[in-house]
Amino acid sequence: MRTRHIDLALRACLTLCVLVLGVIVCNPKIAKASDLSLEEARDYLTSYSDVSTNVKGQEVFAEYSFASDEDLNAVAEFVSENGIEALNAAIDDAVQKDEMILAPFKLERTVSPSDVTKYISGNGTHNVSGQSYGLADFGKYGTGEYRVVLGYRVVVSGGQMTSIDSTSFDIPSITRSCTWGNLRLPNYVRASVCGVTANYDVTKTIEIPIGDASFELKSIVDNEIFTVTTYLS
Repeated sequence: MRTRHIDLALRACLTLCVLVLGVIVCNPKIAKASDLSLEEARDYLTSYSDVSTNVKGQEVFAEYSFASDEDLNAVAEFVSENGIEALNAAIDDAVQKDEMILAPFKLERTVSPSDVTKYISGNGTHNVSGQSYGLADFGKYGTGEYRVVLGYRVVVSGGQMTSIDSTSFDIPSITRSCTWGNLRLPNYVRASVCGVTANYDVTKTIEIPIGDASFELKSIVDNEIFTVTTYLS
């Protein structure tokens, strides 16, 4: 009888162990913090590349950047000890803090810059310009506000538009964590209408503190668009 009780106790213990192991395997939060070695964590950080789509259907590209090997090694050690989920939590916290800087101003902004329409009349050279506000959407990496200005010169001859020249473009104000670049300025000219469309990318760079080290999260919104159209009246 005693042997039977011991056998039943062993079976119950084995069953409990199997259940506990099953829970751990199915729930990575209960499993050990990280399965990555230090070298694997380094490889993960240096090769990280993420492509997602925001609500406007634009592609958002993201990557990590390290100022020194010391920062890379420190962050890799953090990931090796605490796991990728802990790294993502630190990133989410930094993104939210950056968004808090924008919060008071968002009511004045639109998701995309509103296109501008201008009207001119008479032969000669006409200077045309327009401006608008935009909110670059980086998806899970937050947003960035900016003001865009686009101008050009239109030549009207014989009652028809004939050419566009002296195109100018600027983003005189932008969220401090953002920059812009990769500018393209295609234009068209017809008899009674012409226009210039500014295509440009906006990059958001957020510093992610990890202990005494840090690294940069760089995210890019591909192809923001702002157009100024002019009609001959």
